[in-house]
Amino acid sequence: MLLVGGTTYIPAVRNMVAEMFGKEPKLDVNPDLAVGIGACIQAALAKGLINEESGIILTDVAPFGLGIDVVSMIGGQVMLTYEALIQPNTTIPYSAKKTYTLLHAEQQEVEVRLYQDKTGKAKLPIDAIDTGITGQITDIPPAPNGNPYPIEIEFSYDINGIAKVTASIPYIRKSVEIALGHSDKRMSDEEKRAATERSQDLWKQNGRAKQYESLINKAERFMAGIPPQERSPLSRAVMDLKEALITDNSRLIDEVGNRLVDMMFEWEIN
Repeated sequence: MLLVGGTTYIPAVRNMVAEMFGKEPKLDVNPDLAVGIGACIQAALAKGLINEESGIILTDVAPFGLGIDVVSMIGGQVMLTYEALIQPNTTIPYSAKKTYTLLHAEQQEVEVRLYQDKTGKAKLPIDAIDTGITGQITDIPPAPNGNPYPIEIEFSYDINGIAKVTASIPYIRKSVEIALGHSDKRMSDEEKRAATERSQDLWKQNGRAKQYESLINKAERFMAGIPPQERSPLSRAVMDLKEALITDNSRLIDEVGNRLVDMMFEWEIN
């Protein structure tokens, strides 16, 4: 695991990477020099200055998975599940085509909703991130033979990072297309500042946050003094408690707070 890029000079970034992967990253290469060399090679390939005989091949990959939700039969029960269209780190450009059916012959509309999966392990929509990007096919006539219409899903992800999903019902010649690009779901600087201020206000107004503030601070100080590979469970508990406090979920606050107290107690007696 090699760190490149200016932000990897920051100790907190290095510590976070070590926590996530459970091992210390390599720091052998100058982070800025690595980026510069990579940019030069990419530019030379784009200009045709490096031929295939040189043995240099660069491939782009999808930084996260994308998928849709579908209705599936799981253990004899009907459930809404996550259906992957592309997995994280898949080489791009990439395309795929899948066919499903509507739920019943009288169904009048269908919605296609796009999700992001950063881990590649999502099984249910709640395991993924809802992008908020949706498309609908409406005014679907009843199927004449009583069998639900097939619906085709065509997916593509190009080298510019643009993902497109086209859902179509060929029998009635209706379709809808949705797309995810670099600008989707990103906040402006002003929106980020406003979101930060709202979070801080919620934190200040939350009496439970004050109750757990010293515990969180103690846990974060303690994490700084233990090996990176051992921090992950404690770090997860701290993050879970902060999220519970922000959403002001009393039951979850008590559950996660008690878990963090127990973890800190075990660490201290050991």
